Amino acid sequence: MLTADTPSQQQQGLMRQDDLDGYDGMIFRFDDEQERSFWMRNTRIPLSIAFFSAGGGFVSASDMEPCGDSPQCPNYSSRGPAKYALEVLQGRLPSAGATPGSRLAA
Repeated sequence: MLTADTPSQQQQGLMRQDDLDGYDGMIFRFDDEQERSFWMRNTRIPLSIAFFSAGGGFVSASDMEPCGDSPQCPNYSSRGPAKYALEVLQGRLPSAGATPGSRLAA
């Protein structure tokens, strides 16, 4: 699993990736818990995202579509405060164990 712990890594995320290079996905770890919003600007592959609270509880999930270099790309937001986000190839959240009722062990 790739990790994004710093603001620079979090901003870059999986942009400009054509695949995940053998990794299952990317986990984003933030310093605080708040509502989170992601977009797919300059992202080439469709992804799914799951948000988790500071205690590891599942908050919400969304499927995200690639978007070119446009400030018009849609935002995909958590439906509550989140400290963690998990991005995987679109449709693979269930195989990653990220479904309603699941818990993230961070």
